[in-house]
Amino acid sequence: MTDRIHVRELRLQTILGVHDWERETQREVVVDLTLEADLAVAARTDALANTIDYGELSREVAAHVAEARFKLIEALADSIAQLLLRRYPRVEAVTVTVDKPGAVPQARSVAVELRVAR
Repeated sequence: MTDRIHVRELRLQTILGVHDWERETQREVVVDLTLEADLAVAARTDALANTIDYGELSREVAAHVAEARFKLIEALADSIAQLLLRRYPRVEAVTVTVDKPGAVPQARSVAVELRVAR
C-alpha cells in the first residue's frame, strides 16, 4: 500500500510524564499521523465518503489526547494508533509520532514514532 494521508503537527494538551511535577498540569505535545489506506476510489470520485475525514479524525485524536494520562510517550503513541485502527476500518496501518517539547533541557524535544498495522 502506497497511499497515505498525513496530518502534521497537531498541537495538543495532555498530562504526560513520569515525574510528579509533570502530572500536575497539562503540557503541549505535537502529534504527527500517517494513515495508510487505499485512496484510489476517493481520488476517482472526489467524494468525502470514500476517504478518511481528516478533520473529524483530528478532533477525535485531540479529544483522546486531552483525556489521556500516560507516563510514557510510547504509551500515548500506541493508544492513538489503536484508536485510529478501531475507528477507521479503511486504515491498514498508522504511524504516530508524539513529540514532547522541552523533555530534555539540551534538546528542542524528544519524540517517539510507532507504526501499527492490522
